Amino acid sequence: MSDVPEMSLAGRRLPPYADLMTKLRFVLLLAPLALAACAPPPALREAFRPGTEPSIDSVDLRPTGPVVYADLHFHSPDGNVVAIHRDIISSDAAQPLHVLSDTRVDADPDLQKKGALFTDRYPCGADHYHAVIRAYLIDSNHNHSNTLDYQINCAD
Repeated sequence: MSDVPEMSLAGRRLPPYADLMTKLRFVLLLAPLALAACAPPPALREAFRPGTEPSIDSVDLRPTGPVVYADLHFHSPDGNVVAIHRDIISSDAAQPLHVLSDTRVDADPDLQKKGALFTDRYPCGADHYHAVIRAYLIDSNHNHSNTLDYQINCAD
């Protein structure tokens, strides 16, 4: 006879606590594994992704003395671009460049569908430097556009 008291519910014998916990742990460990196997394949996720990605078509650089303007021409089939993201890829500036990584884009949805313009401003001041900037657009469905690299020249 065991030292573990027998448990019952409505007159029916319950298995000892240890057996129940062993079975429960087994079930709890299998559940996440089974759910992980149920994730849809990437091709299916991509097929049901909402909307169409925006696209940066080109960039025109306009150096105007102490400032370089970067005109990014873009279009969005859905007309829902909300932000532009920029990263500094390289720079030979003596001081860290202060480039806002994310900036709101306020372009009319109908204009975005036909082709819109976002102008970025890079002040040179007395500094002489080159910098490579990488930009991409983000729409309200969290789709990202292609990336586009461009070089700011404040050395001349």
